[in-house]
Amino acid sequence: MGMLRGTRIGALLAALAVAADAAAQAPTVDLGKVTLEELMNLRVTVAGRRDQIVADAPAAVYVLTREDIRRSGATTIPEVLRLVPGVQVARINASKWAVSVRGFNGLFSNKLLVLVDGRSVYSHLFSGALWDGEDLVLDDVARIEVIRGPGAVNWGANAVNGVINIVTRSAADTQGTFVRAATGTFEPGVLVLRHGATAGRTAYRLYGRWSGQGATSLTDGSAAGDQWQRATVGMRLDRAAGGHAFTLTANATHGSADALWLTGAPGSNRVSTMNRGAIVARWTVDRASGAQLQMQTSLDGDVRDEPVGLYRRQMAEVDVQYHVRIAARHDVVLGGSVRVDHERFDGRDGPFALTPPSATDRLGSTFVQDEITVTPRLVVTGGARIEHDHFAGWGLQPTARVMFTPGARHHVWAATSRALRTPSLQDLNLRATLPGPDGLPLPASTELSGDPALSPETLSDVEAGYRVAVGRAATVSATAFVAHYTKLRTQEPGEPTLSFGAAGPYLVIPVSFDDLAAARTRGVEFNAEWRPAPVLRVDGSLTTFALTPSVAPESRDAAAAVFDGDTPARQANLHVAGDLPRGILADARVFYVGALRNAAVPAYTRLDARFEVPLTRALSLAVIGQNLSSPGHAEFDGISAQVQATRVPRSGRLMLSWRF
Repeated sequence: MGMLRGTRIGALLAALAVAADAAAQAPTVDLGKVTLEELMNLRVTVAGRRDQIVADAPAAVYVLTREDIRRSGATTIPEVLRLVPGVQVARINASKWAVSVRGFNGLFSNKLLVLVDGRSVYSHLFSGALWDGEDLVLDDVARIEVIRGPGAVNWGANAVNGVINIVTRSAADTQGTFVRAATGTFEPGVLVLRHGATAGRTAYRLYGRWSGQGATSLTDGSAAGDQWQRATVGMRLDRAAGGHAFTLTANATHGSADALWLTGAPGSNRVSTMNRGAIVARWTVDRASGAQLQMQTSLDGDVRDEPVGLYRRQMAEVDVQYHVRIAARHDVVLGGSVRVDHERFDGRDGPFALTPPSATDRLGSTFVQDEITVTPRLVVTGGARIEHDHFAGWGLQPTARVMFTPGARHHVWAATSRALRTPSLQDLNLRATLPGPDGLPLPASTELSGDPALSPETLSDVEAGYRVAVGRAATVSATAFVAHYTKLRTQEPGEPTLSFGAAGPYLVIPVSFDDLAAARTRGVEFNAEWRPAPVLRVDGSLTTFALTPSVAPESRDAAAAVFDGDTPARQANLHVAGDLPRGILADARVFYVGALRNAAVPAYTRLDARFEVPLTRALSLAVIGQNLSSPGHAEFDGISAQVQATRVPRSGRLMLSWRF
C-alpha cells in the first residue's frame, strides 16, 4: 500500500508539473557553477561562534553543503553524516542509529554535542541526542558544520569529542512552493510540502513532512518488524531591518515505531510513541563598528512512551553572545547561557527506573575567546568556559590554538583543549534489575544502581592539522590527534547475597556505577577533493582510530579493561560526482567500515548510487540505490546498542521533486 500510494502521488505531481512548466524555475545550481576557490572559502560559525572561513579555523572542521546533502540521496540526518570524514554512523535497526566522533559510539553517544541552528539537542537522561526526533526537511538545510575534537569553550559540557551544527536556510531563500514525494523498497513513502512567501520585510515558510520506514531484517533473513513512521509540521519567520535581524522557528514531530528494546515489562506494548516540539527565537544586532550582539532563547518539550518507561522532558535556555574587534589584533567573542532542564522517567513493571524519578538540572556558564593576530601569518587563540551544573558543580574548560599560514594555499594549525562530560540522570539515579551472569551454582539477577557522587568525565586533547590547495584543482586536509580520558564509567560488582523467590533460592549481585576507568585515543583523519574538470568531482577520506583503556587497580569491571570504543580502526569512503549532458546528475559512493571487535560486527563495504534527471524545468526525478554491494549487513551490536541490532537491507528509491 505504501508503494502504491507513493506511485500515485508521483504521477499526480508529474502531471501538474508539466502543466506549470512555462512558469517554473530551474531546480538548483550544479557542480560546474561552484568553483574550488568558493568551496575553500566556505564559512562556518560552529568553530568559533562567529562567521569565519573554514580554512582559517584552527580545528578539524568539515562542512557538508546543501549540494552535498542533495546529492547524497539520504532522507535522514544520520544517513547524511556518513559523508563526513571521521564520523562513525552505524544503523542499529530501522529507527535507531549510533553516531559518534572519535570513539565511544552507541545508541546514546554521550560525548557528542548536536545543535540545530545553535540550539542544543540534548537529553540529560543519558547526555546525548535522540536522532529519531530530529525530522528536518533536508532541502531546507543550508549546511552541516562538523567539528571533530572538543568544542567545549564555545558550546559547553558534552562537546567532548565533537560538535555537529545543522544550519537551516533563511525563509527568504525558500520562497515559492516545493513538493517532494518518494517511494522505495525500504522507505515506502516520503512526502514533503513547503510554501514560502513574504509580507513586507518579513519572510516566512510553512512546511510539513511525513515519512514511513520499512522493516530491517534479522540474521536469518526474516523481517524484524521494526518499521516506523514520523510526521512533522513547522514554520520559520525571518525579518531584517536597519542592522537588526529576528528569526523565529517552531516545529512539532510525532512518531511511532517498534524500536526493538531488549528489555521491558512482560507482555507490554512494544510500540514506542514520540511527541516533541521546539520553539526558538533569535535576535541579532549588527553595529556600524562591526560588533555584533546575539540573543537566543529556546523552549523544548519531549514525551516518549516506550516499553521500558514513560519519559518526559521540558527545557528552557537563554544564550547571549557578543562579538567585537578590539584594536587591530584582537577578535573577541564572549557570552553566557542559562539552561533549566526538567526530566522525568517512570519505569514500567520491567527492569528500569530512576530513583528519584524526576530531576531538574540548572546549568549556567560564561565564556570568552580571543583570537590574536600576532603577525599576518600567525594567529593565536585562547579561551575558557566556566560552567556550573546543579549536579556536577563547577567546571573549567580551556583551550589554546594556533594557526600558521606560510602561504596563501597552506594552513597549519595545532590545539590543546580540556572538556567535560557531566553525569547523566542514568549515571546518577538509575535502578535496574537485569539477568545475572551464567555459570553460577544458582540462578542470579544483577541489581544495577547509579551513583549520585560521580564526577564529570574529563578529556585532555592535543591535535594538529594541515590544509593545502594543490594547484587550482585539488585540496588536501590531514589531522592527527592524541587524547586522554579520565573518570570514565565503570560498573563495579559487590558481594552477592542469597534471596528466596517463588522458584526457589537465587543470588542477587549488586553492581554500581563508578569512575575508575581511563583511556587514551589516537588517530589520523585524511580527506581530499579533486576537480579535474568543471563537471567532475572526486573526493574521499581515510581515518584511523585506536583506543587503549586502563582501569584503577581497585576496579573489578573486567569489561572496561578491554573496551575498544565500539569504533572501527579504519574507515574510508570515495565519492565520484559528474554533471552529465541534458542536466543529468550522477553520483557513486563507496564506504568501507572496519570491524567492531567487541561487538563482533564484521567489516563491510557499501555502495550507493544516485541519478537525477530533469523531466521539466520544474520537475526532477532521482533514482537512488543504497547498499548495492550486498543484500544486507550488520552495522552495530553489543551492549552499547541497548536495542536489538538488525541487518541493513539493500534498497532502491524513486524521488520526485517539484519547485514552482
